[in-house]
Amino acid sequence: MPSSQGERDDPEAKLLRIALAAAPGSRPLAAHTPYKESKMKKSIMATAMVLAVATSTGAFAKATTGTITSVDKNGDSITLSDGQTFTLPEGIEAETLKVGEKVSVTYTAKAGKLSVSSIHQAK
Repeated sequence: MPSSQGERDDPEAKLLRIALAAAPGSRPLAAHTPYKESKMKKSIMATAMVLAVATSTGAFAKATTGTITSVDKNGDSITLSDGQTFTLPEGIEAETLKVGEKVSVTYTAKAGKLSVSSIHQAK
């Protein structure tokens, strides 16, 4: 029969003690409690939501002012003096805009395309 010292050093006995300690209804080995785990999950979810909102900035309208340098009536688009090209939506006709006209443009960016939401003559 092994001595009590030998039993403590036996790796199988050590694994058995660890397994029993981690069994359902027993005290956890680490300092994790259901409350702390729940709080951590909520923190992770909140962080994920903030990141999702922060990375979806394409949905927010932006504005710029510039002088029209070209009007593409076939492609329903305009280019401003800063080089940005904007696609015009239904309801805003390219024919109503003139090269040299100073305009204020409100737009959204989706998949690299700048789509005009509103356009009016700048002061």
